[in-house]
Amino acid sequence: MRRAVAWTCLAALALAGRGRAQEVAPQPLGIDLTSEEAARFFFTHKNLSSALGEVWRTHGDIVRLESMGRSAAGFELHVVTLARLGDDDPSDRPALLVVGALGAEDLFGTELALATLRRVMLAAGKDPEVDEILDHAVIYLVPCLDAERRERAFEDIGGHPARSSLRAVALDRNFPVDWNPLVHSDAGPFPLSERESRALAQFLLARPNIAATQSFRLAGPRRAPAEPIWPSADREIARRIGGDLLIDGLDALDGADGSWLRFAYAQQGALVFSAPVSFARNADWALPQLIDLPRLEEAAAATTLRLARGLPRLRTELVGLAKFGEGQWKIDIEVVNSGRMPTASAQARARRACAAPRLELEGAELLGLALLGAGNPTPLAAAGQVGELPEIAGEARLKLRLFVSGTPDASVSIAVSAPRAGRATATAVLR
Repeated sequence: MRRAVAWTCLAALALAGRGRAQEVAPQPLGIDLTSEEAARFFFTHKNLSSALGEVWRTHGDIVRLESMGRSAAGFELHVVTLARLGDDDPSDRPALLVVGALGAEDLFGTELALATLRRVMLAAGKDPEVDEILDHAVIYLVPCLDAERRERAFEDIGGHPARSSLRAVALDRNFPVDWNPLVHSDAGPFPLSERESRALAQFLLARPNIAATQSFRLAGPRRAPAEPIWPSADREIARRIGGDLLIDGLDALDGADGSWLRFAYAQQGALVFSAPVSFARNADWALPQLIDLPRLEEAAAATTLRLARGLPRLRTELVGLAKFGEGQWKIDIEVVNSGRMPTASAQARARRACAAPRLELEGAELLGLALLGAGNPTPLAAAGQVGELPEIAGEARLKLRLFVSGTPDASVSIAVSAPRAGRATATAVLR
C-alpha cells in the first residue's frame, strides 16, 4: 500500500527510530485538493491505523495506543496517550483531552491533533518544556472521531462513487446536554445514539483526571460572551487562558446545543477550549490546501502544548517544624498549584465530578489539621491519617499546619493529591 507522504506523515517519523526522528521532505505546495493524489496527503483511516501502530511500536516510552471501540461502519476509534509513565497509571495525572474530526466543520482536526504527537516525538528528551509535560501530565489524543465522514470526503475528492449514504446525524449535536432535535434536525434520534459519541462520553466519564478538553473549528465571527449560567470563576479562568492563546474558552459553548464541549463542561466541569482555524477551504469539504498545512499544524501543536502546561499541578514544601509537647509536633507545609487551571473548576465542584484534594500522612499520627491565613487558623476535616483540603486556584498556594504525634527522629511522609492535579509529597523528620 502506498503510504501517505505528507509533511505530517507520522509513519516516516516513527520509522526513523526513537530519538532520531527526521523531517519528511515536503512535497510541492499549493496543490488544490481536487484529485485522489492530493487526498493522500491527509490520513485516510487505513493510513492512520498503520502510522499510529508504528509510532506505538517505536516510541512506546512516551506513546500508548488504545481503542474506544469501533464505529457502526467498523472504523477503529483510536486514543493516543502521550506521557512518560513507567509503571504509573495515566489516570493519576492531570490530563488534557484533544478531540479531532468531530464532524463536517473540523475534518481537518485529525491532522491538527496529530501535529501534537509529531511535535512531542521530535522534542522528547530535547525540549525541557515538553519533557515536563511528559513527566507530570497526560495528553489524550482522539485524532478522528467521525472517520466515516472523513472517508466520504476522500471518496468525493478522489472522484470515487460513494460506497454508502452518509448518515444524517452530526456527532457534535448528539451529546446529552441541551440536546435539541426540534432545532437541530441532525441531533440524532436520541442523545448518544451514535457509537462514536457514546464511546467518547464514556471515555470522559471514566477519567476524572481530565481537567480540560480541546477541539478545533473553522474560524468565523467572534463568539458571544459565555452565558451567565456558567460560574463566573470558570468564565474568567477560561477567558484569561483562551485570550492568551487566541482561542475560545467557555465562549465556545454559545449556541453549541448537544455539542461535545457543552457536555464535557456541563457534565464533568472540564474546562473547554476551541481553537479557531483559518484557511481557504476546498470545495464542499472543510479541508485546507496543502500550502496551509505546515502553518496550521505548527500553530495547533503550540496551542495544545501550552494548554497542557497550564494544567493544575501540585507541589509541596516543608516550611516549619516545632515541638509543642511530649511526642507532639507542629508541621507547617505549603501546597502550591503551579498550573494556571484550578485543581477543580467551580462546575466540577458543583457536579461533584471529582474528589476534593486530600492530605495523607505516614510515619506519625495525625491529630489535627488547620489552614493558615491572615487571621486565626481554620480547622480542616481530618479522620485517621487523611485530611480534606479546599480546592486550590491556579498559581495559588495553601499554607497548612499539621498537628502530629510520633516518636523522635521518625521520618514523616506528607502526600497531597487531587484527581486533576496529580500528587506531591514532602518529608519531615521529627526532631
